[in-house]
Amino acid sequence: MAEVNALERQTLYGVLAATIAVISMAIAVSAALAPRTITSMEQTSTVSEDLISVSGTAQITVIPDKAILYLTVQEKASTSAEALKLAADKVDKVLTALRSLGLSDENLKTTSFSIYPEYIYFNDGRPPQLIGYVASYSLEVSVRDISRVGEIVDRAVEGGASIVGGLTLTLSDELTARLQRELLGAAVTDAKNKAEMALAPLGLHVSRLKSLTISEQYPYPVFRGASPAEKTDLTIMPGQTTLTVTVQATFVIGG
Repeated sequence: MAEVNALERQTLYGVLAATIAVISMAIAVSAALAPRTITSMEQTSTVSEDLISVSGTAQITVIPDKAILYLTVQEKASTSAEALKLAADKVDKVLTALRSLGLSDENLKTTSFSIYPEYIYFNDGRPPQLIGYVASYSLEVSVRDISRVGEIVDRAVEGGASIVGGLTLTLSDELTARLQRELLGAAVTDAKNKAEMALAPLGLHVSRLKSLTISEQYPYPVFRGASPAEKTDLTIMPGQTTLTVTVQATFVIGG
């Protein structure tokens, strides 16, 4: 009987040991398969830089190379349809006259078109009286040769233009872009030279550019007022206009 009990104890110990081994293995496998979170800490160092901020300016005065002329055709009639037809015929004549000068559709731009009723108003209490309709068509004409403005006005008037709505003298996009590139480089150089001059007595110099802000001042177009259309030997004096570029530059100081 004692031998049986000893045998049972041995069996029980063996089963227990096997169970513990299985559990330990399961725990190890679970730990191996479980998702892991890795935390990475990056250390960044902040290096203090000595800076100097200065402004730089470049300016140029040039003669405008572009003229924009504003023309209007107006026609009156008893009905809106008739006014529209009269205006359309007159506009075609004006466009034909302008194209005969070598102007292309790139030089011509419709800016407005309208038809509106025209009334007579009384001071004795009577209601306004409709007397007809007005059709109005406005055209913008741009030309690079300012000396041709007088010729264009004369030809437009011959074609039937009713009003010369004014004249603007300005810089063409091509000239403006070229001048801005030149002025920007000159303004940055001006800023760097100022910084170098300020640092030289201290035995320091400009190391590199840290930041740059650009400000451009466009020239204001010169506008001439409107007048009734009539033939004239018109001479245009374009005068001069000024283009300015200013930069605010921050440089890193070197020893």
